[in-house]
Amino acid sequence: MCGGLAGFAFALIGLLLLGQYGNESIGFGSLTFGQIAISLDGISAALFIGAAEFFFHAIEFDVYSLPPSPSYPESVTKILKNPESEYIKKQNELLHFNYTIASILYNIAIMALFSGLLFAMWPFNPWIAAIITGFGILVEGLQVVRTQGRKAKAEETSKTPGDAKTTTGLGSR
Repeated sequence: MCGGLAGFAFALIGLLLLGQYGNESIGFGSLTFGQIAISLDGISAALFIGAAEFFFHAIEFDVYSLPPSPSYPESVTKILKNPESEYIKKQNELLHFNYTIASILYNIAIMALFSGLLFAMWPFNPWIAAIITGFGILVEGLQVVRTQGRKAKAEETSKTPGDAKTTTGLGSR
């Protein structure tokens, strides 16, 4: 998902560089709509790539996605069945840390992408630009609020602190 969105941001930069509408000054010296749009889309693409890296790194610590196997040594099975073990706690902390950073980068990247679209579309029609990007930012903002509410609810209802970190899951985004 992040890779596809990063590709979209890069493609949008290419399209903006081809067009002449981006050369319109925004009224602050030589700064143009196109320059701001390209900058925001470049930042967005970089953040999407960073988010993907953190998501992939988080997967390394997700012990709950390990398939059950009778070939595991007894010592490994014993650790995996005990959610209070230091190993599981450390894995949960690293999973949660990487997932949280990835989610933050992803959300900022979405906002930067919509902001870049605002500046890219503004010279064509400011009203349409504001409506479309405003709607996109609103929907993303609601998604962030919904996700935070779900995480808080999972923290409240979990039996052990480690459970709440894994119930949000890597698949929730």
